[in-house]
Amino acid sequence: MISFQDPAVQRALLSQSRRLVEGAARGFTATDSLPPEIAAIPCFGLFVTLRRGDKLRGCIGNYRVDQTNPVGLLLAQAAPAAATRDTRFPPVAPAETGLLTIELTPLHSFRSVEAAGRDRVRAILIGKHGVIVRADGKRGLFLPQVATENRWDVTTFLERVCQKAGLPADAWTWPHAEVITFEGEPFAEELSPNEAALASVRGERVATRPAAKAGQFYPATAAGIKAELDRCYAPTRLFSPDPARAVMLPHAGWRFCGDLVAVTLARVQVPEVAVIIGPKHTAAGPEWSVSAAGAWEWPGGKLEVAGEWADFLVARCPRLVREDEAHRDEHGCEVLLPFLHRRNPFVRIVPIAIGAAGYEDLAALSEELAALREELGERLLLVISSDMNHFADDEENRRLDALALDPLEDGDARGLYDTCLNHRISMCGMRPAVAVLRALETERHPSIEITGYETSARVTGDTSRVVGYAGAVME
Repeated sequence: MISFQDPAVQRALLSQSRRLVEGAARGFTATDSLPPEIAAIPCFGLFVTLRRGDKLRGCIGNYRVDQTNPVGLLLAQAAPAAATRDTRFPPVAPAETGLLTIELTPLHSFRSVEAAGRDRVRAILIGKHGVIVRADGKRGLFLPQVATENRWDVTTFLERVCQKAGLPADAWTWPHAEVITFEGEPFAEELSPNEAALASVRGERVATRPAAKAGQFYPATAAGIKAELDRCYAPTRLFSPDPARAVMLPHAGWRFCGDLVAVTLARVQVPEVAVIIGPKHTAAGPEWSVSAAGAWEWPGGKLEVAGEWADFLVARCPRLVREDEAHRDEHGCEVLLPFLHRRNPFVRIVPIAIGAAGYEDLAALSEELAALREELGERLLLVISSDMNHFADDEENRRLDALALDPLEDGDARGLYDTCLNHRISMCGMRPAVAVLRALETERHPSIEITGYETSARVTGDTSRVVGYAGAVME
């Protein structure tokens, strides 16, 4: 059963919280990207706490002691309010969001304290219970972690919550006062975005890059991921994999292209190291980035980063920067990892995101990929992460993609680059593909097989606006 203790659920909620906080600070409402099964989790209450360093910057929540609401609804209300409507603080400024860490506390187990007067202290356990005091039309609430963080005993805890409500400190002892306990287990971001970026600049390695797209591009749970991988790989059971120097894999939602990813990877041996090169879909971080994380994870799985080979490339290619910000919300690598893991659970990865670059700019990257190939030989697989053209009607999209796939299949890097630019073909991983084709050419001209092609219309039935997907094996 899906719950708030599931790390994938926590990551999804924190990720959506950040989008809501950043949107509120900039004056707009962020889109709801929570997976439906997570958004629908019943919750008695939810508090969103913002901190800047060790200082409180905002804390607002909603609760009902006797009724649950979907956590997605509670989050959509509380996160923007914590950023802009906590009257104790000025609204969070857009430039300030990168300095904040976000903590979420789902609430449960509300109980009225039946004891009277000072005997009420016996019903409260520091570290476990939060408290609510109601009296004379006023109400105060403290989360369970407040007493622990401030090293209060129970009496001080109750006195302070009374004072927060604008009541005398001893109001909790009044016969007509109502004291309610509740429980809540908080979870939070480890670092603010700015702290994560600074750690990267200093060369410090973020232990693990958490999943950012679970429940959006692929299932939110380990069981769901396993079932979908089983389905995608089922038709490939009789395939006999061969060595390959590179593959091209689409990176859309699994329902659109997961079968094509599986069919392509099932044809090749996934060796010791996979360098995954995809486009930048966000403005975060530098234009050319190599992940500084020690590992990437998704619900139920993790792959280690081959740090020594990441450093090998960064040391030899001046434009590459080893950092984490460009990868924080990037999906081009993440969606492929469970497929690679299924083929080889011990493969180590080097995630690279490439943004703006001209044809000649890519020469340095190609040279160093070729040098890495010299070092590792068949222990290395280069992975191009790319979809094909975006958002033409189905007939036109297929025509444009055929134009791009012709030079790709011929191993013609220059032809692919020029074709995409001249015909305005929005193949998002064109630059990674060009870099890999040029690297392969350094060793010998590649032999390339297109393993499949389809558009999103196959799934949606809508032919008016589609995205194309292709797989390829390169030897």
